[in-house]
Amino acid sequence: MPVLSFLFAVLFASSTTVSGTVGSMGSDGAPYMMPGATVSLTTLDGRVVSSTVTDGRGDFRFNDVEPNDYTLRVEMPGFRTFEEPIKVSGDVSIPHQIRLALAGVTENVEVTAESAQLPADSASISRVVSRQEIETVPLKDEQFIDTLPLVPGVVRGPDGHINVKGARSNQSDLRVNSSAVADPVTGEYGFRLPVDVIDSVETTTNSYSTEFGSFSSGVTQIHTRAGQNNFHFGIQNVFPRPRTRSGSIVGLDSFTPRMTVSGPIIPDKLFYLQSFEYKFDRTRVPAQRLPELKNDTIFESLDSFTQLDYEINALHHLSTTFSLFPEKNGFIGLNTFNAEETTHDFRQRGMFFAISERAIFGSSLLETTYSVKKYDANVRPNGSGIMFLAPAFNSGGFFNRQDRESTQHQWSSTYSFAPIQAAGRHAVRIGTEIKYNTFNGRTVNTPVEILSSSGTMLERIDFTGDGRLYKRKTAEGMFAQDNWEPTAGVALQLGVRYDHDSAIHENDNIAPRFGFAFSRLNNGRTVIRGGVGLFYSRVPINATVFDQMQQRVVTRFDIDGENAGGLLVYRNTLRPAGLRTPYAASWNVEVGHQIIENLVLRVGVQQRNGRRDLIVEPVDVQPAALVLDNRGSSRYREFSATASYRVSSKHELLFSYVRSRSIGDLNDFNTFFGNDPRAIIRTNQRSLLPFDAPQRFLFWGTVGLPHKITVAPLLEVRSGFPYSMVDETLNFVGQRNRAGRFPTFASLDLQVLRSIKIPMLHKSGQIGLQFFNITGHSNPRDIQNNLAATDFGAFSNSIGRRLHAKFKIDF
Repeated sequence: MPVLSFLFAVLFASSTTVSGTVGSMGSDGAPYMMPGATVSLTTLDGRVVSSTVTDGRGDFRFNDVEPNDYTLRVEMPGFRTFEEPIKVSGDVSIPHQIRLALAGVTENVEVTAESAQLPADSASISRVVSRQEIETVPLKDEQFIDTLPLVPGVVRGPDGHINVKGARSNQSDLRVNSSAVADPVTGEYGFRLPVDVIDSVETTTNSYSTEFGSFSSGVTQIHTRAGQNNFHFGIQNVFPRPRTRSGSIVGLDSFTPRMTVSGPIIPDKLFYLQSFEYKFDRTRVPAQRLPELKNDTIFESLDSFTQLDYEINALHHLSTTFSLFPEKNGFIGLNTFNAEETTHDFRQRGMFFAISERAIFGSSLLETTYSVKKYDANVRPNGSGIMFLAPAFNSGGFFNRQDRESTQHQWSSTYSFAPIQAAGRHAVRIGTEIKYNTFNGRTVNTPVEILSSSGTMLERIDFTGDGRLYKRKTAEGMFAQDNWEPTAGVALQLGVRYDHDSAIHENDNIAPRFGFAFSRLNNGRTVIRGGVGLFYSRVPINATVFDQMQQRVVTRFDIDGENAGGLLVYRNTLRPAGLRTPYAASWNVEVGHQIIENLVLRVGVQQRNGRRDLIVEPVDVQPAALVLDNRGSSRYREFSATASYRVSSKHELLFSYVRSRSIGDLNDFNTFFGNDPRAIIRTNQRSLLPFDAPQRFLFWGTVGLPHKITVAPLLEVRSGFPYSMVDETLNFVGQRNRAGRFPTFASLDLQVLRSIKIPMLHKSGQIGLQFFNITGHSNPRDIQNNLAATDFGAFSNSIGRRLHAKFKIDF
């Protein structure tokens, strides 16, 4: 009997495999593999059962582990030791994806586990959208920018731009693996890359780390993924969608194929990733005045991304990226009041190259990056001749034409010292960055006429000057940061940043910042975090060449068409003492509580006070002038409540409610001189900002169902944006943005995906459906706000239900 028992135990004993990956995060938040880390399994009484070292990709594996309770321990010189209890039971594989932080660095510890939802070691408020969520959540354009409104406090405004914390879109910063990639001319998000190369998108609405500069609202960091030891090839969206009208197929509606290939060049040493994404998409504008087949906006792009990663040794990593992103936006401004010939196209040609090195010296870390971005842009009218603005419908050609060429070189270096033990633990980092920008361009305008409802000319705007633009400038920044843990459960961030811009008059800016996180309540289940700081934005290059732009010559007429006061020549004038850098003083406090293991509730308040915003002000008396100065200001206040429920290790549901108010000066420079300029400039006012949404509810997440089905809902309900009233001469009536609001916006979107096996190819894949605005709720985008129009007050241009199919193959 003992012999039979022994044979039975040997043949049927239950053992498991424990495997995973160990990585680290750079100062930019980008993930890196961590080879050479020691990983051990110990019993609860401290006995080491097994020990190993991670390979060149940071992978580890324990085979034939007996069922029991263990402690998983990961150690690496210069990094914080990681420990976590695990329970091994049954014949399964238990993956643990672990990211180590430098010893004492409190903000970059991330562990993928079901209960790890309430980090207690960072003062900053951020939301990371993972690669899995990007692939699963219904995103209209399937681009990184679509993930940003998933964050409370981030709104897509009526112009389609992203507004963070009540700030304008060019007051936030966009980075790819630590390199700044925003358009240096306008400050807008001038960058695209294939969505398949994104590992995560992290949006921080309150970043108290002083290593980030050139923003006054929020920072978005895109982390790209690297190739692996295993070869991978994926392709999806290979079937075009036809355009249908009245039951007939009339051309192409959408075609968005994507292809990604990755793998090793030298196993465990050199890896590559290459991705291509082509996008052609039409969006129908449901306006009665527009004829069929001439009522679509068109978007077309071809994005290419290449990444090479070289593991020189366990402590030395080199990475290069190269990206091309040409793009065309066709018929911008096509709506209820503009036909195709009154719209314009926006075209861009972009190139981005970066090389970064990461080296560990004992317990210290040095990260250095050089990048260059070339970004050319054009604005092209779709019609010709004078632009006519009338109460009911506009006509003629778009008034503005732009040709821009710009280049940005950036070098940055960050050094993280070995941890210092003095009144607790200190992790000190210092760094510097240098940017050099060049800009050449030309902006020319054709005449604009304002017409009455009877067709009489009320105002004419002509333009003088050749509009040639030229600028060279440098910007330097330095920072010092101390992440201090005076005692367990208390984390402090103290730092200061210095920035200098050669194109600005008062060009020496010092920004102190302080953040805290306190987690000594309820055994760490309650965390209080917050901070306060100064955040200096950037002055876009196009503002510094304002005095080189064409000047306006305005002639006004009475109702009979007679000259009502001669000519006014508006001389473009910069602030006499020179432009200054816009900045914001921000603070926040948040309380988070882990109600049960998988449910976390967060409640917080924050305020952002913007100062020195760039405002354009017309002086309508002789000598007439168009003045650009820093007299603008803004204020944003927010109360937010967020609940997150982790359904499983891979699925999470998030609920958020935000009550906010955005007020500021309205004559923002980019509104009249950016990529989509407005022709008419009236007196500046301080009022509700165009993207003010006092109440916003957001629900989204992913849920796994049987039969390998994943369901991802996305529900957004918010207040409508404010609008103004104008009279026949396009002068504002009453206070701007106080005439009313658009109807409440509500959209329920859904994506359903199912993993499948493709028999003939013996490969895996996914099929799915995307539903947008399932309920068909009316979300108008246009308002007839001209008092002289017969349909004054009418809302229009709402996009109805849409259904898209998805198909993906992985090799």
